[in-house]
Amino acid sequence: MSALALTSRKTQLALLERACRARCAARITLSGSGRAGDDWVQTRFRALEPDALVMQWPSGGTGSVAPDGATVDVFFHDADRLLGFRSETRGRVSIGRDGAAPRAAWKLAIPLCVEPREQRRHARIRLDGARPVHALCTSVLGGERRFATVVHDLSRGGFQASASVREAGWTRPGDLFWASFALPGALRPVEFVARVAHLRTCETEGTVLLGCRFCPVDDATEHNRHLARLWQFLVGLGSRPPAHAAADQREGA
Repeated sequence: MSALALTSRKTQLALLERACRARCAARITLSGSGRAGDDWVQTRFRALEPDALVMQWPSGGTGSVAPDGATVDVFFHDADRLLGFRSETRGRVSIGRDGAAPRAAWKLAIPLCVEPREQRRHARIRLDGARPVHALCTSVLGGERRFATVVHDLSRGGFQASASVREAGWTRPGDLFWASFALPGALRPVEFVARVAHLRTCETEGTVLLGCRFCPVDDATEHNRHLARLWQFLVGLGSRPPAHAAADQREGA
């Protein structure tokens, strides 16, 4: 089965609506704790509203996950595929429809993106000491929001880069970008849709360090062709990936 293409906002919202109709089970964890974290809550999808995603109120409460104001990761299955998204809890509410008695529910912010969350292992090649590689990141929500980065490592799964905090300080985990790589010696750049998986601000250096994960796009053939060009570049640096690259399991890279 080809990779699920979820870069379309319409596709993502339709998927969430389907999960609500089916009352799909979901696991909610504090961001950063991962699927196997101790801070998790089992619940179900209930309704997609214009300004919120409504979940069933967990039978045992939300535990150590704050019901309001917590950044969380939500995991659920669509057929045999594990999907996930990042959101923010918006508190407990009472909802009743068609004359039914009000029932407790849990509101979440509508996520910016929904995507496959299977962990993969990718050989990673560090670019320290090599010719500098730059990528221009442009927000998919608006072309006026963009910033240049210096890429520190690359793999088939993603990349790590740094940018000026003045230009990229507004970026947050979950943001989607078009990442255009100007590879040394290449006539044309290679471009991917990428999601910011994690970031760290280095105030003393005035930079933001971003870990980004490549996202499947609607045209899988084009995506794979660009990946092939990128891998050819990696091998052309003079390092054979199996011998000189670390197998990286971190999400977003």
